Amino acid sequence: NDLMEHAALMDFLKSRAAAGTTNTKIYDWLGYHYSNPAEGSGMTADYALALEAYTAGAELGSGYSMAQIGSLYRDGRLGDADREMAREWYNKALEAGYADAQAMLDGLNAQ
Repeated sequence: NDLMEHAALMDFLKSRAAAGTTNTKIYDWLGYHYSNPAEGSGMTADYALALEAYTAGAELGSGYSMAQIGSLYRDGRLGDADREMAREWYNKALEAGYADAQAMLDGLNAQ
């Protein structure tokens, strides 16, 4: 079933991250699942673990991970909302070639 597949996916992602993979998609997906756990999985969002995964991805050059860190700061998932940190991470994501970060930055600037 879907929940068993989700648990297996999380186990796989965690094992690859623990092994020190340089595949940024592992960290992108791991961070995503920590931030957005599957409904009915029994997991709750863990933004500290999401930040840890996204930071590992960002250190390897993932623009997606950089943008997601920006969103964690923008949305106050790590404490108080921090628009300057969000802007900094969105700009890093743009510099890394993640084009979707422009819309995130535009949205932040429009607030």
